[in-house]
Amino acid sequence: MTARDWLRTIAVTAGAALAVTGCARTQPGGVVAPSPGASASDTPMVGESPTTTPSESASTSPTAATSTSPTSTASSGPAVKATGTLKLFAPTSKKLAGTCQNKAGAPTLTVADRKNDFFHTVDAAVVLTGDKSAVSTVTIALGEDSDEITRTITYDAAKPTAGVSAKLGVKGAVYTVSGKLANAEDGTPAGTIPVTLVITCASTKW
Repeated sequence: MTARDWLRTIAVTAGAALAVTGCARTQPGGVVAPSPGASASDTPMVGESPTTTPSESASTSPTAATSTSPTSTASSGPAVKATGTLKLFAPTSKKLAGTCQNKAGAPTLTVADRKNDFFHTVDAAVVLTGDKSAVSTVTIALGEDSDEITRTITYDAAKPTAGVSAKLGVKGAVYTVSGKLANAEDGTPAGTIPVTLVITCASTKW
């Protein structure tokens, strides 16, 4: 075989191989497009389950308020007229006038002299124990004297003070308070002062 024949054989063989290779290739127009994957939008969206309407909360029956009976308070009794006299170091007033009355369980004697010769005004209030056997409190307010000094004379059985005392004497409708009471001049403590206060109620029924 000549070289020319060998080359021709090689060319023919190569051409045949090329033809075979070309047949094996997939023509561009024959490319099958892959099936598009299912898009997310194709997938049906599961909607939120409708909000359940909250059931009406069981109405709690209002607890019946326990009706507490109001604490009974002692009622005030009728007021009866009263007159009286006051003596300190010397007779102070013989023209005291006012009332005797049980005020909510507290027997109270209230008298005054609004035209006193020396102190201009005298106001006295005595509160007794419920059974009227002892003094609970005494308050005597004296108006200005000639030195323009006002005085407040007091006693409080609930707040005992050394040197201060008040005794009660009862005879029918006459109540006598005597002792040494605390004295304050223009609001300043000024020792004690002797007191005799006599109050006569118009009746024993008050």
